[in-house]
Amino acid sequence: MTVASAVAQLNSQELEAIGISLKRSVAEQDGQIHYAVCNTLLDEISKLANQFQKHEIDHFESLFVLAKIDRIVKSKTGRIPRSTAVELEGDLQKPLGRHFYPRLYDQGWLQASVDGELSLGVRTLLELRPYLESEYEQDLKKCSLCSNWVFNGRPCPNEQCNVKLHHYCLSRWTQIRQSYSCPSCCATFCSDAQSSS
Repeated sequence: MTVASAVAQLNSQELEAIGISLKRSVAEQDGQIHYAVCNTLLDEISKLANQFQKHEIDHFESLFVLAKIDRIVKSKTGRIPRSTAVELEGDLQKPLGRHFYPRLYDQGWLQASVDGELSLGVRTLLELRPYLESEYEQDLKKCSLCSNWVFNGRPCPNEQCNVKLHHYCLSRWTQIRQSYSCPSCCATFCSDAQSSS
């Protein structure tokens, strides 16, 4: 039995009945596989069954409504600059205190790059994928290499090309092809070393 079939069997036979499921997601930066037990019910009682207090969950949800995290999803790369991240951090700390924001990082809801850019973390993608797909369908792209949704990725440097790739897919592609060319238009992506300098 494969891991995927064991998870599917467990979800359908045991966990579905109690309103939870075991979900799998791939971290968009490095391709690492993550599993998490996720709530499948969206009622008020189920919101209380996690490590955040109800007012914290309500505040995190309001950040989407107030178009703060919306900027991440709608950005070309799936990240926002450090300056916007600092503004978001201030919005998170005002009503909830300084300990809430680091918990979002620690538990994988948000993620910061080496240069301080902010993106959605693997936990957000696990828990909120259906919401993100329904609310932002027009803003989302599928990775041209693996055909999965890509939130935090590398857009093709050719403005006329609609390709966006996961970082780990681009890394594998360049190892196989020995080239940083776009799989669609052949424009050259700069390497990670070049893009961070």
